[in-house]
Amino acid sequence: MSRTAVSAERGHRFFAWFYARASAAAEKGPLGEHRRSLVRQARGVTLDIGSGVGHNLAHLPAAVAEVHLIEPDPYMRTRLAAGMDESMQLHPVGAESLPLDDESADIGITTLTMCSVDDVDAVARELHRVLRPGGKLLVMEHVRSADDRVVRRQDRLDRLWPAFSGGCHINRDTGASLQAAGFDTAALRRVELPGTPAVTRELIIGALARR
Repeated sequence: MSRTAVSAERGHRFFAWFYARASAAAEKGPLGEHRRSLVRQARGVTLDIGSGVGHNLAHLPAAVAEVHLIEPDPYMRTRLAAGMDESMQLHPVGAESLPLDDESADIGITTLTMCSVDDVDAVARELHRVLRPGGKLLVMEHVRSADDRVVRRQDRLDRLWPAFSGGCHINRDTGASLQAAGFDTAALRRVELPGTPAVTRELIIGALARR
């Protein structure tokens, strides 16, 4: 059964403005290369959670027939709408309760999103619910470090970091949440972004099968 879309009119006005400008430079480097390589694997009915200002949209291939964009922040949605076309439907909701039927999507996309959702485990379960058997979840997320020294800094900074970064948490073990929800995380690889702070440098990237 389809879930009711309920508008979530919370938002981060300044962060949306800042992110749209600051991220443009990052998208020209390794981060953008990782994003392009990942998103080009999309096909069929595709779900993009935390669509933000729309960085994924330009990289969606012709194999994508229908796109559902999930973005609860009204200030992000204002910028996102400018890059949409007729194949795209924007849902002003959080990813903890997705307005899609069970097993109705071929591909899910989460790029730099799971750090800022209210309940990462609930979102992981919802992504698993809406993907069809054989579907894939395309993941690019910054995560809890593999280095214990960096983890200690992440845990200390995370007390204040979300207040200045649109709700972003820098110490989440997103891979563990996805595995617990039923995704095969063996395809995840860990990479580092050069020139970025150690607390946000490590990414997990991969196309995960729905078990």
